[in-house]
Amino acid sequence: MPNLLITGYCNRSCPYCFARGKIRKNGSGRRTAKKEISLENAAYVVDFLKRSGHEVYSLLGGEPTLHPRFREIADHALSRGMTVRIFSNGLMDASVCRYIFRNNLAVILNINEPGDTPPAQRQQLETVFENLGPNIWPGFNIYREDFDLSFLFRMIDRFRFNRAVRIGLAQPVHGGDNEFLSPEKYRSVGKRLAAFAAEADRNDIRLNFDCGFVPCMFRTAEMGRLVAAHADLKFSCGPTIDIDPDLNTWSCFPLSSIQNRRLTDFSTLGEVMDHYGRFLGSYASSGIFPRCGRCRFLHRRQCPGGCVSHKLASAGAGLRSGKAAGGACR
Repeated sequence: MPNLLITGYCNRSCPYCFARGKIRKNGSGRRTAKKEISLENAAYVVDFLKRSGHEVYSLLGGEPTLHPRFREIADHALSRGMTVRIFSNGLMDASVCRYIFRNNLAVILNINEPGDTPPAQRQQLETVFENLGPNIWPGFNIYREDFDLSFLFRMIDRFRFNRAVRIGLAQPVHGGDNEFLSPEKYRSVGKRLAAFAAEADRNDIRLNFDCGFVPCMFRTAEMGRLVAAHADLKFSCGPTIDIDPDLNTWSCFPLSSIQNRRLTDFSTLGEVMDHYGRFLGSYASSGIFPRCGRCRFLHRRQCPGGCVSHKLASAGAGLRSGKAAGGACR
């Protein structure tokens, strides 16, 4: 599912942020946008997706709603019959909320735990939640093992969010400095997720797992609990395809500094997927743990062996556990 990065500017500073490499700091230490997409490039992507038979236009950043011409970009895609989705942190002004509501756009909202959100931002977010509740598809990124999902279940009821939560694992950005979840903590996280799956099931909330999960995070009984709870549990490491304002592409944000190609080098989205699929496929026989070489799930291709960014770390790419710098994950 390709995503278009329309601005590098963001009004939050999440420690696990996968897009940090696309945001720079000015002299005062504040993060500023490297680039904002032009209307011409945004329209080119619409044309490219249309001729590829892909009808979904996913906008992200940074915070995409901060692009000064956000509504024009979305309007053009809507006029071409595209379905527009917005990946947002929720810190948007009232006029943008009204626009999203009026056009019934889906907002995939990344929500942090209350303790990780300053009080002033929590107040602003609650206003957005109240105005856009049914438009919101909540998401949560795990970057530490002591996470809590109960607060999000309560939010879903209070603000009438869609009753499905996207669960992501924070991965190391190759060559970056974001915080991420070390593989040595995967088992602890799997146990905790299985417990929350039971709570989600009682509340009729579905958990949708993003890429990077591995079967050995869970015991057999925990897998059964997840399946019984109607969790969308998948084990994959496939190309997502992200596109920046200058039409550079990469397979996913953790690998945004590797194998970059111009979108204009390809004729269709299928060609882009094939290119990055071959790149990721070259790592399919290895895993993030030393024991992966003996794993039947890996040999059966039921597990991709974890995120390629972790495999690069284990191969000595200079990542240490918990931070994208120095050492190797084990």
